[in-house]
Amino acid sequence: MQKVFHKGNTEIFRASLVKKEILSKNEKILILTGLNHAFTKYRHSIYDYTSRNFVRFEEGYFGNLVYKEFPDEVFTIILHRPLYNYPNHLPYLVSPGNGSIEKIMSQLNNNPAGFDLIKTPLGNLRDNSSFSMGYKDFRLADFMDGYIFLKPLNQLSNCTIDEEFYPLIRQNWSEALKTIPDPTWVPKPASPNEYWKAIKDYSDVRSAYKDIH
Repeated sequence: MQKVFHKGNTEIFRASLVKKEILSKNEKILILTGLNHAFTKYRHSIYDYTSRNFVRFEEGYFGNLVYKEFPDEVFTIILHRPLYNYPNHLPYLVSPGNGSIEKIMSQLNNNPAGFDLIKTPLGNLRDNSSFSMGYKDFRLADFMDGYIFLKPLNQLSNCTIDEEFYPLIRQNWSEALKTIPDPTWVPKPASPNEYWKAIKDYSDVRSAYKDIH
């Protein structure tokens, strides 16, 4: 991993960049990142046999590290999306706030909206997703600071895949194949068509979100 991430742990590296280039200069930035990397005050609970109550709280994610030094200047806003259910529980994905967000927004004609979660009725909604593990009486405000609702989960659509973003795939497949990441984790595709099919299948939101409750 040190050869792949030659500048060190990706969470620490990204946090140091934001602190150096943005926060230390009293500037602002909007960062779009994966859910776990966006955690700030929330500490992700992980099953750990050796920990008290069998739960360890992780605080080494990108957002956690920035928040630790700048607690009054960093906020996490979640785009409406499903959350993971408890391990080995079905369905695999569940609706935030135990489905209450969608019920409330349906009464408002599902109009796009953004709202605070801190010290608000919506932030006080209980949530029993996997992110509640290790916590008692877990609420949405314990998880995020703000919320943006775009559409109901069953109406969200895929992003557009730009096959020309990486033209080497078509122009020189043998050379492109050398740079395919994680070959020991995901088998290398046999052809450009197989490569793009895997990309499109991965981003198929409708299929991924079909069984949410």
